[in-house]
Amino acid sequence: APVAAASPSAPARAAAAAPTGQWLVQLASLPNEAQARKSWAEMKASLSPVLGRFDATFRTVDLGARGVFTRVYVGPFSGRDQANALCADLRQQAPKQGCIPTPPGS
Repeated sequence: APVAAASPSAPARAAAAAPTGQWLVQLASLPNEAQARKSWAEMKASLSPVLGRFDATFRTVDLGARGVFTRVYVGPFSGRDQANALCADLRQQAPKQGCIPTPPGS
């Protein structure tokens, strides 16, 4: 399934926040929650060696003129290195999979 990834610098209003000091990894940004949940189920099934231990968090963000999207995150990770390591593992399995390490408070 195609996964749209929003620019990490795009203005966004998150509906939920990661625990303080915890990184997340954004895997997808889709036009509605139903599509986001379906995409997560497909990712988790097809990439279970990498994503099988994770549960997803879904956040609704308002990207202004681009519309409202639901983002799919996994984590938390204790730092950037751990988030980057997950992205590296994912890219080995699925080179086109979106993967954006997201710092605390984003």
